[in-house]
Amino acid sequence: MTNRILVIGDETAADQVGGNLRLEGFDVETAPGAEAGASMAFEGGFLLIICDDAPPDIDGFEICRSLKSNRRTAGVPVILISDAARLESNAIELESIVDEFMTKPYRLTELLARVNLSIKRMGASPTDPLTGLPGNIAADDRLRDVVRSGAPFTLMLIAVKGLRPFHETYDDERFEQVIHFTAETIKEVIRKEGGRRDHTAYLGNGTFSVITVPERAATLARSITRLFDGGIRSFYSVSDADRGCLTTFNRQGSMLDNPIMTVSIGLASNTNPEVQSHWGAAEIARELLEYAMSFPESKYCEDRRAKNR
Repeated sequence: MTNRILVIGDETAADQVGGNLRLEGFDVETAPGAEAGASMAFEGGFLLIICDDAPPDIDGFEICRSLKSNRRTAGVPVILISDAARLESNAIELESIVDEFMTKPYRLTELLARVNLSIKRMGASPTDPLTGLPGNIAADDRLRDVVRSGAPFTLMLIAVKGLRPFHETYDDERFEQVIHFTAETIKEVIRKEGGRRDHTAYLGNGTFSVITVPERAATLARSITRLFDGGIRSFYSVSDADRGCLTTFNRQGSMLDNPIMTVSIGLASNTNPEVQSHWGAAEIARELLEYAMSFPESKYCEDRRAKNR
């Protein structure tokens, strides 16, 4: 569970900006190109987006307009890096399409100051507008606090499998409906079967987290998979739902049959003595989530190294 930054630009600029931020300890993903950048941004899960304006291939101003006009990214801080002439010629609309801007050539110290300022402005617990759930920062803070407390806990990482081909086939609205459905499924289970102190968050890219107590985790996971499987087919066309798959094509033009989406869950508990930090819990949960995703059906996987307390 990390606070990711997305850098959009041409390959050279994206690698340069991204490389500088990684050296300072930030979790960075780069998108070499406007189309790739917009696609990654709309999938969600980014704390901050940096756009390097490099016309004609990368129109940073157009990308920023698109980000601020889409409700999935409207609340994400955007930093635009451009030359002085283009910033001046677009000065009137700058305030409405970016949160910060910088003039080329920029200094690394200035970039870091703008990044940290943008993150600070968001506050400690930004809420995802699509799911109504806290985001990465709140999830990270809560996990860190529960690890420090020493109380038994289980971190559940929950991901929708098959979301990308579904998004490629259906429109953005249907994609958002699936994310919202998944969030509401998890909320309903936590409301009915969880505890008052259980914490749910949306991490982006169709991935959620729940922090609960070990004795409840497996029950919650079973209920989430059951409710998800019971409702997910309603988002497909009748023909796709009846066939149990949707057809897409790869870059070579070969036809692919993509199964109906499933939900995968990895459960990591500090009853495993290897979990000594919030990073350790997240890493083990991620490993178990990836293992659960290797199964064709909805599946949850527990850490067998965990011991009863």
